[in-house]
Amino acid sequence: MCSEYGAYLTEIGIQPKSFIPVSGHNGDNIVEISRHMPWYKGPTVLQTLDSFEKKRSLVDQPLRLPVQDIYRFTEFGDKRRIVAGTILSGCFSVGDEVIFYPSGKHGCVKSIEGFNIMPTRSAQAGQATGFTLEHQLYTKRGEIITRATDRPPQVARTLRVSLLWLGKEPLTTLKTYTLKLGTARVKIKVTKIISVIDTAWGDVIKDRQNVNRHEVADLEMSLNQELAFDPSDFLSDTSRFVIVDQYEICGGGIIQADVMDNERRLRDGVLQRNLHWVFSDLTSENRAARFSQRPTLVLITGKRSSRRKEIARDLEMHLFQEGRLVYLLGFGSVIYGVDADLKKGDSLNDHREHIRRLAEVAYVLLDAGFILILTAVELTNEDFRIISTVINGKQIETIWVGEEVTTDIKYSLRVTDCETAYKQIESFLLQQNTIVHI
Repeated sequence: MCSEYGAYLTEIGIQPKSFIPVSGHNGDNIVEISRHMPWYKGPTVLQTLDSFEKKRSLVDQPLRLPVQDIYRFTEFGDKRRIVAGTILSGCFSVGDEVIFYPSGKHGCVKSIEGFNIMPTRSAQAGQATGFTLEHQLYTKRGEIITRATDRPPQVARTLRVSLLWLGKEPLTTLKTYTLKLGTARVKIKVTKIISVIDTAWGDVIKDRQNVNRHEVADLEMSLNQELAFDPSDFLSDTSRFVIVDQYEICGGGIIQADVMDNERRLRDGVLQRNLHWVFSDLTSENRAARFSQRPTLVLITGKRSSRRKEIARDLEMHLFQEGRLVYLLGFGSVIYGVDADLKKGDSLNDHREHIRRLAEVAYVLLDAGFILILTAVELTNEDFRIISTVINGKQIETIWVGEEVTTDIKYSLRVTDCETAYKQIESFLLQQNTIVHI
């Protein structure tokens, strides 16, 4: 019987500590070993309970502070940029180095802020708090903050999860949903339904294409951007999530682990870059205000026969004449310069490395405040995933040139009239607040 129960519990992801035969009526094996079961040599229920490890207090856990918002005050010359949120676990003090995940950006805590509170130099689990950094940096709602000395959260774009589905319509691999974890919001698609548990009968069903209401599923999902989290067996608050379909919460669950994908090594490299980035005293806001523009990568792509280079030159010249900080970069300029050490073959690994280095060059120019115009032949969605792993995807606008779209890339704008294309693109950039009228 133990082997049968053990096999079933293993299927649903539970590892039992022990199996104890008991009689609640007679008290057998509850406090003392029962003389009615001489064949049983294991511990009693009380002994087993006493052997459980006591959970560490939340204050003694690694710091986990989801960013709820960034507050700025402009009156009376106040230049503070206050990062605010509620501490889920751990603690931090003025002078601590903190790291934001998944971006990997880091800084030193300059002050701890609060509304109508006495000055303080530390904060701990359960407190809603705010703080400023020695050097201002751009961060956003949904990132998780930890101390540099603490165990970091994991970062992934593909997850394995356990999910309880409550939606009226079945969960399917064909739809896009929203996952909410802490203050983070990401779009997800279910890529694989590993197994489904019938909660009425306990049967484990494999090879299902959907999850019905009140069923529990073990599945894999792909995210549209990186997410910071902890496995459920380490910190529960940063592993629990809900799934939203339209405006309705339709399910919830826990993250078991991340799943290896093509961008895993690339993300690790970007994280190390950000951890060792040398900060300037100039912020992105300083540069944006000076140049009246938001740093943006404008990807202009299309068939080889399209006039994308001509359009890119026209756009660069027009923006430059308007006083914009703008630069045109061709894919070939990188391949025969920065990438000169790579093989000139067409292998997949070479192509991915070309795209990665191109994105790193773009990252530096965007950090300097530029509008960077980049041209390349028939960029794909896979190329875009690599670029958006290196660069914040919100800084990228994709323009397709030509009537026929020959790749799976999701473009922001398609232009067909090459004579007026640069005007259409400039108008689009105005609408997106990339540039403002000077």
